[in-house]
Amino acid sequence: MEKERERIERMLREGKITKEQSEKLLKALEESTTREAKVIKKSKRKIIAISIIAVIIIIGGLLVGRELQRTIGGGKLSGQYYIHEKKGYKIAIPPEEWNPTSSRPLDIFFRNKKGGGWMGTGAYTMPKSFSFEEVNNWWVKIISTKYGWADIKILEEKELNIVGFNAKLVTFEFTRSGRRDIDMTYHIWKPVGKYNLYRIRMTCRKDKFKEFLPVYKNFVNSFSFL
Repeated sequence: MEKERERIERMLREGKITKEQSEKLLKALEESTTREAKVIKKSKRKIIAISIIAVIIIIGGLLVGRELQRTIGGGKLSGQYYIHEKKGYKIAIPPEEWNPTSSRPLDIFFRNKKGGGWMGTGAYTMPKSFSFEEVNNWWVKIISTKYGWADIKILEEKELNIVGFNAKLVTFEFTRSGRRDIDMTYHIWKPVGKYNLYRIRMTCRKDKFKEFLPVYKNFVNSFSFL
């Protein structure tokens, strides 16, 4: 029992299970010990073996469930990276205060646990008629119209190269629900292959922009194709 208890506590420290899950496992161990005290001595070893097997099965189920949860938006959280093999890219996972989830049309979406902003990335198939030269104008118009953003103010536009491909950056300020927010979006153009437009985006409250910007820059700089 002590070995199993130590194992559960070690898994909790390593982040493999949550506190709630560890409490359930410890409770299962305690209940098995109580049952053991009520049976005759001859059957004790058999009951212990069954109890330990049951706990191991529970632990295995929790680990399998956790692994399934690590698959998000068609890609997988693996080590320090989010890897999307189908779309051919990977990007570093932000610090732990950013919680990963799925939110279309992005593949992966990291929301700050304290609130105030999020960042994410996705890859898309654009038609032949799509003009990457006009991507910044297209993006500001389509996203602000979709969500009803007002008082748009362009803060920065830039052409650059990311991992060997042409890219464009646009940063703009807008009003929604009576509050000023900022959207900062990089688009990468990869004309060969099914997925030709890659987006790395952050949206946050204006008063959080300077705080979140270093994390977002590291996020963008970690992007690479497989």
